[in-house]
Amino acid sequence: MPQSQVSPAPPPFDLRPACPQCGRAMLIARIDPVSLGVDERTFECHQCNFSETALVNFR
Repeated sequence: MPQSQVSPAPPPFDLRPACPQCGRAMLIARIDPVSLGVDERTFECHQCNFSETALVNFR
């Protein structure tokens, strides 16, 4: 199940977080605007199919 977290600053564009289940680099799958200055970013692991979302505040 996707989990959300809030980041105080946008991560670098090429950020590839490690999958918490298998440790492989995850890929960004979607960026959805939530409100002015806030995006929801979805990362997916193609090794084990884990997905995770993060709310990013970039104001």
